[in-house]
Amino acid sequence: MSCRVVVGAERPKQPKTETAEILYTHQKRMKLMPSTRIVIRTGVGLHARPAAELVREAKKHACSVTLEYQGRTADAKSILQVLALGVKDGAEVTVRTEGEGDESAVASIERLLSSGFESA
Repeated sequence: MSCRVVVGAERPKQPKTETAEILYTHQKRMKLMPSTRIVIRTGVGLHARPAAELVREAKKHACSVTLEYQGRTADAKSILQVLALGVKDGAEVTVRTEGEGDESAVASIERLLSSGFESA
């Protein structure tokens, strides 16, 4: 006599190759990373002062914070990387966070970027 007990949903089938495993893991991780798209409205884009305010806000959080713009990615805790993106005024950027406190980080950075740095 055999018995099969299933609790909850069955686990998805695991990929059969190493490349498929990497892709599978990456896809799972990407779905879990909070992100938001924001249009930059500072009058000068993410230039010196706005970039410094963004970096200051990102450094308040333990999680990693990245900015994506025109296919390039930068660590939002690095002023040089943020400036190197060359984000223009009116451009759309994607903010992604990963790690402890990632949802609160994305929310606070979204508030800062959406406000046009009025509090800065």
